[in-house]
Amino acid sequence: MKLRMKAWREYVKNCWKSNYRKFAMIHNKVNKMIRSDKESYNRWILDSFKGDPKKIYGRMRSLKTVKAQVIQLTKKDGSLTTDDFCQLLRYSVILLQSYSLKK
Repeated sequence: MKLRMKAWREYVKNCWKSNYRKFAMIHNKVNKMIRSDKESYNRWILDSFKGDPKKIYGRMRSLKTVKAQVIQLTKKDGSLTTDDFCQLLRYSVILLQSYSLKK
């Protein structure tokens, strides 16, 4: 990676085709190495799951799930909504309906 950055700096300093070709060749080699390392790491993880379904499902859940965050909404008058979930849900529905009517 250091060599790739050095080649990039050299290309930026002197924008010659030969410098770019050198950078591109190094860049491609480094990217191939990164991909192969990533693949071997994933294989190692999958091999460690053998006989442990809890690990398998934990890994799948960590890869699949998007952590949702609930934030307070700002009303038209500038005040924030309260923590009451039902009120927040009603206000978000009203807000979405008003956006859909504008379009």
